[in-house]
Amino acid sequence: MNAEFEGSIRAAARSALLVSAARSDRIEKALAGMADAVVIDLDDAVPVTDKQDAREALARFLQSHPGVQCVVRINAPDSPEHEADLALCRCFDTIIRVMIPGVASADSLAPAAALGRPIWALIESASGLQHLFEITRVAGVERLAFGAFDLALDLDIAAGTAGGEILLDQARFTLILQSRLAGLMAPLAEVSPIISDSEALRATARRALDMGFGGMLCLHPAQPGAVNEAFTPSAAQLEWARRVLADADTAGFMIDGEPMSASLVHRARRLLARGEGGRAGRLPAP
Repeated sequence: MNAEFEGSIRAAARSALLVSAARSDRIEKALAGMADAVVIDLDDAVPVTDKQDAREALARFLQSHPGVQCVVRINAPDSPEHEADLALCRCFDTIIRVMIPGVASADSLAPAAALGRPIWALIESASGLQHLFEITRVAGVERLAFGAFDLALDLDIAAGTAGGEILLDQARFTLILQSRLAGLMAPLAEVSPIISDSEALRATARRALDMGFGGMLCLHPAQPGAVNEAFTPSAAQLEWARRVLADADTAGFMIDGEPMSASLVHRARRLLARGEGGRAGRLPAP
């Protein structure tokens, strides 16, 4: 990872809530809510005929809230709205991260990379998977996110079925592997349709965590609380990690039946790092 972005690693978002750029009232509520990152959306949440109105609404919101730092999801590189979205981002230093949907190649990221701000690349096509190695090496790419439903459509996979999930799990593994090899933040898992069943949502988030994801995209303000809980180490886990690090130099030391080892210390450090999360919508500018 580029050294200029290393300072934001500890504040990796567990929950990233998408909210329409056209709804300033919802943006304010989202920023005051539980989400670690509020991603103001100019893409799917805005009808094609309303794109310019949404950009103007977002500009007014940022002008009237000069202290708000945010992530913005712009339209895909192959969209006719892409350049206008980038132009808006250039006007506001408080747009500190840009999420780009439909990333299919490294070259498609060049205009966004020229902004000089961290990029969250949304992978949701066969082409995106095929070119993932190159995409993760583009200067400025900080994190990947997974668009499972769009990928399933592209590959004609029946999402939610046993066979479909086997194939989608392979795509999830690819995102996690390439993120790790490139030194990126752990990727964001796809959105879940579960809203009212908190325990089911926590279980879904815990599965994503167990796979190696660092957080999840959210579509409803009721989701971030359960997602954050699932991705946050328990008090007992943090206490265990602190004990491990306190005795890391003790040769032959056993902790809870496990011998001290480099892998144990590494696991403890990762737990503590996860316990130090912050609000990505308010990260210091890179």
